Amino acid sequence: MKIAIIIDSIKLGGGAEKNSVVLANLLAKESIETVLITFNSYENEYKYEGSRISFYEETESNFIKKLTKTFKRFFIIKRLCKEQKITHIVSFLEQANTYTIITKIVLRNKPKLIVSVRNNPAVLSFKRKFLILFLYRFADLVVSVSKSIEIELSNKYCLNNVTTIYNPIDIDQVQSKGKELLSEKYSKLFSEEAHMFVNIGRLHKQKGQANLIRDFAEVCKQVPTAKLLIIGEGSERTCLQQLITSLLMDKNIFLLGQQENIYPFLKHADCYICSSLWEGFPNVLLEAAAMGLYIISTDCSTGPREIIAPDKLGEEIKYPYRVSGSSLVRTVGKRNSLTMYKEIIDVINLNLTKKQAINVRIYNKEVCVNAWQKVLY
Repeated sequence: MKIAIIIDSIKLGGGAEKNSVVLANLLAKESIETVLITFNSYENEYKYEGSRISFYEETESNFIKKLTKTFKRFFIIKRLCKEQKITHIVSFLEQANTYTIITKIVLRNKPKLIVSVRNNPAVLSFKRKFLILFLYRFADLVVSVSKSIEIELSNKYCLNNVTTIYNPIDIDQVQSKGKELLSEKYSKLFSEEAHMFVNIGRLHKQKGQANLIRDFAEVCKQVPTAKLLIIGEGSERTCLQQLITSLLMDKNIFLLGQQENIYPFLKHADCYICSSLWEGFPNVLLEAAAMGLYIISTDCSTGPREIIAPDKLGEEIKYPYRVSGSSLVRTVGKRNSLTMYKEIIDVINLNLTKKQAINVRIYNKEVCVNAWQKVLY
């Protein structure tokens, strides 16, 4: 057996990108020959020391060149699979999924094909939804990252080749990396009297950080020592910084950009906040819990509830819904009506951050590897 894991890139900051590297490393440790194939390469990438092939593509603005690059990908995938003697392909994200499936259909690529769905299909564009409906049935298997996504793919896209494998977490590695020291630039943000909250994710409307900033500004009116650290980079940075400044929150809310090691920030924080409007399966919730943090999360359509309250999937719940170590709050369109604000205040006043974090050991790497081995063999 030889596995090719195919994804657009392993650029630092993306959840799917990170998990493609994690899976490649886990399979390699099980003595399964694995090669990571990416269309693009970047200066800031997740560390991967295994076998890697990149197309090193350049961004094209010319339509003809774009079209040529598209067709080239099909033939390169086919050629690489033959040269590398690939027996199985695992593709990540819609772009790689589309190319690998078409290569299988049109060029009769022989490796067993497993495509992975990492986000809620309901939020995809019409074109992407159409491709799922038309193409994904030709994959040998579709692996969803959560049960909620599996149900959606089965019911709305009539796919009968779907199963769920959760993202893994290496708890020991997370806790070990959390012991690294923060630079003075960041350590001075923390103090004993401050209530420290962290949000990690791309600066993108999906992550709902504008809502979070507005809510946190209200928190600071009652708790001036509260601080929010937002770790990540993206297209919304300028807008978010302008919002922070307009709300006079420059001394309470900080955009820290991309960080290679997020875990020391989690270690020294009191609470993690997920403000997303939609998700697939947010691994950062597992990582925050592994570091012992209390979690406040929006109850977006897929992901957080499956981690925080899996026994309540598909049920009506009253917000805030609290279990030991975490709270779910209502998600309302693009504006959360200060539901996060109210829960943040309660978490501070009731000292909920001292309660035991949710248990994430069911997502350990051994369970993940066993699940992948079952579908590969």
